[in-house]
Amino acid sequence: MKVSIKKYIFSSGGFVIIFGIVFFIIMLSTNLSKFSDAMLRFEVPSTQTLDLMPGTYTIYHEYKTFFKNIHYDQKGMNLEHLNLELLDSSSTNIPLDYSNTYSRYSFKHRTGYSIANFSIENQGIYTFNASFDDNSNTKIICSIGRGVFENLFKTITTSVFVLITCFVAGFAMIRRKIYKTKKY
Repeated sequence: MKVSIKKYIFSSGGFVIIFGIVFFIIMLSTNLSKFSDAMLRFEVPSTQTLDLMPGTYTIYHEYKTFFKNIHYDQKGMNLEHLNLELLDSSSTNIPLDYSNTYSRYSFKHRTGYSIANFSIENQGIYTFNASFDDNSNTKIICSIGRGVFENLFKTITTSVFVLITCFVAGFAMIRRKIYKTKKY
């Protein structure tokens, strides 16, 4: 049985292109779910004991989320009465930076924005206190993530690089085989 040259030309380059697309989709979907699962989530007001590694962390207000079978939709909520405090094991206050903290995320039915950053130099147990100073019965969901957007950027960059490389390689294979099959 004779295989058509055109089928062979397009199948080999096509496989490389399809591999790139499949790899791109799998890598993005897998890593996006890991990012959301890696974030520590809790209801405020509360006190949380956290085992933290060295690095820079961001505290987020998840204004649209499901938590413990409750739907929260609190877009535009005023958080001026929210008090946040982070203490190390010796009860030393870890400074929170509210100045350069605006970032948003939305994945897995969760949407939030950043409200503060902090840096940890030593691995250990930390106590995170969050409360409202107006004694209201307000409950919100906060999450804490380490290097979320840096890791997301790396994942997207790597995925796009592999996708582009596969497209270039696949089209080069197709072009080369077409050129070789032409008779002059």
